[in-house]
Amino acid sequence: MRVLHTALALEAGPAWAPVVLEKAATRATLGNMMVFLLAPFIGLLYAILLPFVGLGMLAWFATAAAMER
Repeated sequence: MRVLHTALALEAGPAWAPVVLEKAATRATLGNMMVFLLAPFIGLLYAILLPFVGLGMLAWFATAAAMER
């Protein structure tokens, strides 16, 4: 039984391993995180403003058509 326990302990490795930080977060990484976190709010703003943008474009095209006459 001791041999099996030793084999399992060697296979599993140490119970803890030191954490190694590769590098600090770069500016690009922080920018990507901000876009990820702000994406739902940007989508909500887009959905709220979409009817107003559509009405504005309709008025623009109507004005352009009226000016051609």
